[in-house]
Amino acid sequence: MKKFLCLTTVSLLLCACGDNSSAPQEIDFASLCPTNARGTFIDDRDGHEYRYTTIGKQVWMAENLTYEMKYYNDDGSELTSFCNYGVYGSCYYPPFKDIYPDITLEESLCPKGWHVPSNDEIDELIKNVGGYGIAGQILKSSSGWGNINPDENSNGTDACGFDMKPGSMFFSSNDESDYKKNYYGSFMSSTHVPNMSAYAEDSTGRYYHDIFYSYIFYSRSDSVQRWEEYYHSSDFIRCVKD
Repeated sequence: MKKFLCLTTVSLLLCACGDNSSAPQEIDFASLCPTNARGTFIDDRDGHEYRYTTIGKQVWMAENLTYEMKYYNDDGSELTSFCNYGVYGSCYYPPFKDIYPDITLEESLCPKGWHVPSNDEIDELIKNVGGYGIAGQILKSSSGWGNINPDENSNGTDACGFDMKPGSMFFSSNDESDYKKNYYGSFMSSTHVPNMSAYAEDSTGRYYHDIFYSYIFYSRSDSVQRWEEYYHSSDFIRCVKD
């Protein structure tokens, strides 16, 4: 399995932009994300059926992308134990061109008519549902998130049918615990982090790749935070319609 190392020593956690208040806001979800503006479509590349939901003026996949990506252990066996692999979709590493040269993040990873969202598009989504301080509660799925204490409810309301699941945020080949799988979830932006790169090493030597932004959801928090893509992490991908 490839190992990923970061070139920079600066902090990777960025404070989320915009409204960070966790105070409840009055949102008319029936108008913002009406149930009659949800449905399904087929990815012609592999025949997979995806759910979608409309939030404001945007149409989002209501589940994680599953297309194409597979990872392997050093012995050649498929690596399937991390990030709830195959349960809630596929996880994706930043150096796409090194793993799959024919797939580019911005252009062809999503189905035709869809694309990996930019920071601006994700910011619009988060502002539509009340801001960074409350978006986790609105966008997280209503089941599947782990509770540290038995009397907690760490799930979201899923008020708009976005159905954000836990399971990405995989940090290394030795970090595949159920705690990580069920307490964190993230999806990737197509926006590159400026003036930063990372390198990966395998049997052929060292190669470099870009770092992208990532949006992180937490089990015990209603908030969403924006990170610079961590050097041992992977993310889900949520495509947005062109």
